[in-house]
Amino acid sequence: MKGIILVHRPKKYHSLGRLLPAVILFIIILLILPAFVKAQKGFPHPWSLHAGYYGNNLWNPGLQVGADRQRVTMDKSRNDHEFTVEKWFTGDLGYYLDPGSHGACFIQVGTVRRKYKERMFYTQTGFNPLGIYRSILPETFLVTDGGPVEPVKFPGNWYYAPSVSWGVGQYYRKLPGTGWYAKLELMALLPYNTYVQFLINLNLGYRIPLR
Repeated sequence: MKGIILVHRPKKYHSLGRLLPAVILFIIILLILPAFVKAQKGFPHPWSLHAGYYGNNLWNPGLQVGADRQRVTMDKSRNDHEFTVEKWFTGDLGYYLDPGSHGACFIQVGTVRRKYKERMFYTQTGFNPLGIYRSILPETFLVTDGGPVEPVKFPGNWYYAPSVSWGVGQYYRKLPGTGWYAKLELMALLPYNTYVQFLINLNLGYRIPLR
């Protein structure tokens, strides 16, 4: 007979010090991206990079980075109002920390539709059918009858994690694919024990184009 005992180390999870390297890396990325963009003039396809704060269940702190590739651009008119619709392929890599419980990292691939309005403002909807989520647990030990207590290597679980999102943003200098954005995301974890676990996440960030 086997059992699993979870041993929590509060000092590891109640402190946000472990996020410091990720925060430093995020700042470095924001500093070097403008120079990299200038070096990529004449890029064969419209691309953009984005990075920002990722709040799991709104308050657990994390970071998210990714890239978008423009797929379709359409000019439309409705009720004498003109607007532009763009469709992008998108991919994201993220990490967050739930203090006192666990950490997690994830990869998402999908599409996003942006509707550009006046004053350089836009709304967007997204769907990521391809998502992989990995929980990262604190120290875990395997206990067997009549045997030694053994630590579990890389404790955690894998989940299929599709998601949908809705957000707003504003681009700068008449360059779609730039500027700030804010969005809410609903992510599903499958299978989560015997049911589906839903997460509501907040994402605030900045987008820089590669042209």
